[in-house]
Amino acid sequence: MTSATARSPNTPGQAGLRRFYLEDTISVTLDGRETVGVVTRTWHDLNDDEVVWEEIDEAVPGAVATKEDLSTFQRTGNPPRHFLLFSPSSPFHPPSLVHESECKLLDRAFMFGDYVKRSSDTAKSGVVISVDSAVALRPTYFDANHPELWPPSVETRGVPGSELELYNHWGVEDLVIYKNSWVGVVKDVIEEVVIKLQDDSVVMVDDPELLVNHTPVQLGQEGQDSTIADAQGRRTNSGRRSSTTRRMNDVDEPAAVLCVGQPVNTTKANLRRGKWILGAYNADIPAEGVIVAVKPMVIYVDWIVQNMMVPGRFVPIPPPPRGIDLQAEEHNITKFTRATGGLKAVNGEAYTNLLTSGGATLQIGDRVLFSDIDAAEQKYQGTIKKIPKRAVQGFETNIFVVCETKACVRVQWQDNSETVEDSCALIPYLNVDEHEVWPGEMVLIKGDTTGATEKFDSQLNPSFAPTSTESTPNAPQFQSLFLDALAHPEGGNLDYMRPSRVGVVQSADADARVAKVRWFKDPHVEIVSLYTLPGSRTGGLDEKVEDMSFYEIFAHQAIGLGRGDLVIIAPPIPEQSRITSNLQSSYPAQQLGLPGMHELENQNTALLNQILGSDDSRSMHLFNLSTALNNHSHPQLQTVARMLDQIPGLAEAVRNQNQSPIAPEPGEVVENTYLGTPLDWIGEVVDLGLDGLVTVRLGALSEPRDIRLPIERLIVVYTDDMDMSEGDVSDDEDDMSDLDEPRPIMEVITYEGGERLDNGDEGDWDTEESDDSDDEDDSDIEMPDAPVFNSDSPSTAQEPVPRTPPPIPDNVPAPEAITLPSNQTSPPRFMVLDSPVPADHKFLGQASGPPSTGAMKIIMREHKILAQSLPEGIFVRTWESHLDLLRVLIIGPLNTPYERAPFVFDFCIPPTYPQEPPKAFFHSWTNGMGRVNPNLYEDGKICLSLLGTWHADTSSETWIPNQSTMLQVFVSIMALVLVREPWYNEAGFTIYEGAKDVSLNSQQYSEKAYILSREFVRHALVYPVHGLEDVVGWLYITPSPDGPNLLRLVVEKTQEVMDRSEAPGAERLTIDDTPEAVGRLSKGAMVLLKRTMVALKGMLDGQRRAPQ
Repeated sequence: MTSATARSPNTPGQAGLRRFYLEDTISVTLDGRETVGVVTRTWHDLNDDEVVWEEIDEAVPGAVATKEDLSTFQRTGNPPRHFLLFSPSSPFHPPSLVHESECKLLDRAFMFGDYVKRSSDTAKSGVVISVDSAVALRPTYFDANHPELWPPSVETRGVPGSELELYNHWGVEDLVIYKNSWVGVVKDVIEEVVIKLQDDSVVMVDDPELLVNHTPVQLGQEGQDSTIADAQGRRTNSGRRSSTTRRMNDVDEPAAVLCVGQPVNTTKANLRRGKWILGAYNADIPAEGVIVAVKPMVIYVDWIVQNMMVPGRFVPIPPPPRGIDLQAEEHNITKFTRATGGLKAVNGEAYTNLLTSGGATLQIGDRVLFSDIDAAEQKYQGTIKKIPKRAVQGFETNIFVVCETKACVRVQWQDNSETVEDSCALIPYLNVDEHEVWPGEMVLIKGDTTGATEKFDSQLNPSFAPTSTESTPNAPQFQSLFLDALAHPEGGNLDYMRPSRVGVVQSADADARVAKVRWFKDPHVEIVSLYTLPGSRTGGLDEKVEDMSFYEIFAHQAIGLGRGDLVIIAPPIPEQSRITSNLQSSYPAQQLGLPGMHELENQNTALLNQILGSDDSRSMHLFNLSTALNNHSHPQLQTVARMLDQIPGLAEAVRNQNQSPIAPEPGEVVENTYLGTPLDWIGEVVDLGLDGLVTVRLGALSEPRDIRLPIERLIVVYTDDMDMSEGDVSDDEDDMSDLDEPRPIMEVITYEGGERLDNGDEGDWDTEESDDSDDEDDSDIEMPDAPVFNSDSPSTAQEPVPRTPPPIPDNVPAPEAITLPSNQTSPPRFMVLDSPVPADHKFLGQASGPPSTGAMKIIMREHKILAQSLPEGIFVRTWESHLDLLRVLIIGPLNTPYERAPFVFDFCIPPTYPQEPPKAFFHSWTNGMGRVNPNLYEDGKICLSLLGTWHADTSSETWIPNQSTMLQVFVSIMALVLVREPWYNEAGFTIYEGAKDVSLNSQQYSEKAYILSREFVRHALVYPVHGLEDVVGWLYITPSPDGPNLLRLVVEKTQEVMDRSEAPGAERLTIDDTPEAVGRLSKGAMVLLKRTMVALKGMLDGQRRAPQ
């Protein structure tokens, strides 16, 4: 990637440059004329799925970009730093690669529910709760044969968006309901085009793809060219802005824009085969005309889910066909009206018309019409001229193109204040920190173990099996089916939670990272995967408000609703049917197969009574939920259904309730079962109340209305960033290509204890082998290259390194491997133990039998490398009974947030080694607080291309058979995962390196990494690290003058960080100002750190009091 800072002298300076974002409306001077358009690609985009190669291929360099810049952009799809792709609204201009200094921001598109900030260096963020826009319009209809119909050539400015509606009724991403049973999202729209010819005949052409742009000579006169050109705009099925623009040259080319008023020509065969609406085909009439209508004919829909919350028993209905003929099915489909605002408008007044609230979706290039054209003609006299339908053979041609927008938004900030802002004064909050919370959000306590919290996986949790089944004859079969469903979900394991505390955020202090929370008094909320189980309830809120650290709470997906989420509304469960307190304690164990199954009654009916009590409503809801999810295409949701199916006697209980489904009439097909029932079962979240109630807009009604409901009655079925396409859900845990994954760690960097871990010179991996006479059996084995670490000579490395960690400023201490004393008390870095393999070793149950002779030679070779070359700060243990299993302790490098903290990993050398990399597992001790590092997952996954858990761009970045070694893996983790600023290890975040406006993001991540790694120290001292107990004790506990005494150092250094963070002026501290790269710790971080310090100081005091 070419950097804008190392360029020719004509490159503008980078200081003070405004950052632009996707869909920004900007102006750029092209060919000496100010041209308006939108940003369609920036240098800091992370989503490669949105790259439009056709547009990139057509791009030309702007005033600053060089041919090399353009070539790099067209090869990679990524603009050089501080460049962006500008798509003019005028099709006479091609897309251009322009520098940020060439651009002027005119408007910034925000949608209802977007998260925003005032600047990137401030912590406080907010959510857009309403949007208002005023637009400038130009008419699209110009008929060369009827100039008397031409409207005025001037723009109509200052038109409120609420006065307009989109010309195209159906568009991509619209939500549609079919026969009141299935809801889906539109993914494509097929349109037919009607044109009027010179003789005023009208025809729907046979193939719209054969239409080409045509600009008659008489329309190209001075004063008309700009209007006509800009009127063409860009085409998109939805009538909204598309990311693709095609230019019109002086010669005719296929029409990328099909809109009313566009002059086109085509082939005579396309006319002859068309559907003639007025007149008939005449070969003497030229095959050119003007478009008078663009009609959507077919929509293609990805069906999301059938309504599962119905009165009576659920009737499963097959998904509708993906392609829906709009003419044939018009009476069977309903378009869901999406909200463009919450409870009130930008001016603070309540909306009076929920169908037109805000008008916030209008953007440059949209085709619109006035809701009342007669009123508009009166209001905008001189600029709006109504074209009567009778003058255009009955077609509606009063269509306008949006050529300019100006938006303002109402924002609810984290402190619960509200302000009205010019959209250009805000920036989108794109890389939202995982610990952020906002007012109205419902939260749980991280690591809440007071209620039941289990992961359904019979292999990982053998204790789920009942200890006895003698008193439960049918339990073994139920247990087998149940555990099979849970242990083999196509979408991954499922979690069951019954949190003891559920609360609502009242406000949040983003700088202090502390939220004020009110807790529900007596909640009973049960969560499986992404669903709250029917019968859950939150109840009333306590009046007390409690300060909670951001790091202590989180919004679980099952209850973490956001504005704009599409939800299904469950019928209310009568109060007398709610679960009794006795059942609250027994229900999870009996229903879900947790420990305690053996205590159930002998008969399934008794079991069902314990699960459901006398709650007929709950059994019906559970049965309906199970049946509906079985009818879903998403694997994890199907797994929830299989779990519910295994409740003994559930189906029989429902049958005994004599609740029949809404039966279709005789001869009527099953898909018509719910036709005619109210469309009040689906809605959109528009507000999150501080009282715990959620406002849902019933957008499928002819007149939408708002209702307020408790969270337990809502099930999220669709969000704008959700991908429900079939085939996109993978159960391959090694598929790490999604953008929410961390970036690959590809390099192998060696170092010597106490030296810098980054920016080292590249050298050779050189394994120094001893001339031990006992090694003759290995003479026929080619030893792989491996790093050398010794105290006498610097290590070298020669390994393809696609990129290295970012340069560290000269005044900032670089990461260093910890230097440990070497004496008689020092434990060996590598050791083979004669004790049993610890029961908590991840791969103990997966290890194969005794290795073959050849495999044993390979294992012994690896052991030899480790025995000779392990650097300081890495300890490895293996076992005589399982030489293929290893446990590794890595001490966090100094001058990083991980310094002096223990990190434990399990490895297995598989029979396929070294053709395939070793298996690896990270022991995460974060207790639900998120990852300690982007590459180290809470579930134990390690994202490292060397391990094959990340797709590598070249073969040199992957595991190389007979060359790569275990030692390389260990050193890569220490040097390239446990780095000074781990935030940049997130996927794609390398593009931000050196950008000052992301320093806050990096500092917040390092803060979390620091407090979690201090907790790792406590955890390792409280819970023995089996196999490494002596090493952990020597490192941290042993009070010896010549020992490491890491516990004392951890306590002392942490106290320094805490004192520094509370000192006057601490708010100015940054990562670069502090050796451990954490800057000033927030109040929320200090809450957790002080708790950890109490425990660590207690251990240190106990160490000092212990007899010597």
